[in-house]
Amino acid sequence: MGFNKPVKVIDDSGHQPPPTKMSTMNPLNCLQDEARGVLTSILPAGTRVALLDFPRHQNAGDSFIWLGALAYFKQLGVRVDYVADIFCFDPSDLRKRLPKGPILITGGGNFGDRWMEHQAFRERIVSEFPDRQIIQLPQSLDFESKRGLERAQRVLNAHENLTLMFRQTADMERAAKWFPTSRHVYCPDLALGLGQIDRPRQASCDVLLLLRNDSESITRHNLDSFAQLAHEVTDWRLSGISQLLWLAYRLPENVARVLSPFRYTLQSVIAWTYLRAARLNLEASAKTLSRGRVVVTDRLHGMFLGALLGIPTIAMDNANGKVAAIFSDYMSNFDNIHMVDSLDEAAEKATEILVSEQRYLLP
Repeated sequence: MGFNKPVKVIDDSGHQPPPTKMSTMNPLNCLQDEARGVLTSILPAGTRVALLDFPRHQNAGDSFIWLGALAYFKQLGVRVDYVADIFCFDPSDLRKRLPKGPILITGGGNFGDRWMEHQAFRERIVSEFPDRQIIQLPQSLDFESKRGLERAQRVLNAHENLTLMFRQTADMERAAKWFPTSRHVYCPDLALGLGQIDRPRQASCDVLLLLRNDSESITRHNLDSFAQLAHEVTDWRLSGISQLLWLAYRLPENVARVLSPFRYTLQSVIAWTYLRAARLNLEASAKTLSRGRVVVTDRLHGMFLGALLGIPTIAMDNANGKVAAIFSDYMSNFDNIHMVDSLDEAAEKATEILVSEQRYLLP
């Protein structure tokens, strides 16, 4: 099977080309080796950084990315001296905690004008720190309007030390055209830095459908084709004790936002609560997916988590095409990950998997 190996050579234009292919029997280890190689070429051991745009929401996939990035940094000897979300960030606090050194913006799928709060924050950081190295960790590009793209181009193309990392090869091509002054680096999604995860519970239904209900969804939730399968439908969410813990973890950050003089002194506590909140999302999501003998999802990180848990997972694309693109780039190499075009095809594939593994249950 084809795989991407780390590419550290940068051409004369400052752009890193998409990686070449390699063969391996362990796709997860290969992707982790690739990510470590790429990150090491940008952030040598001992580098001290700021990590911005903590995902302060219950979209668990972004929590996986945050935790995966921290896992890689720990392995590589990169020290994170300052963290903040888009609402708790203060430039003077960052400069006090990290007078010099790279500023990192967390990866994900909000590079563009679909999720404007995060894009506005990204452009703010690039504008306010013209003298600092800024590294955008692996993202997917998603501009829906010419106006949004042109605004981003004005800001990003004016910065002299900007590295843009992308988790799918198609975005490398777009970035070379749209953002010619920055350095472009291909790197697998950092969520894979979590590594293999033990399944936390036994399955309780044939199929767990993890389906989006936001602007990235293109799947009409007509589930008639699953009528002969014991199935559940859900999305990323916390409930019960987990929801109460989430609110508790948010308290120091909320205090810092209201009482700004305490923001700097609360930084260490806030960093700890970010970590706990992200782990809470991961633990709850792993329990959710484990309810299914098979998972069907149109969420990119539903596909990733299924791979890490070892659960047969059937993926469908989303509105900006990132699920299909990343499946094509590297997730197709996981034996337990499959791609279909519709819920009807997903039901057929789920039935095939359940029958082949003799795990088929009737509702």
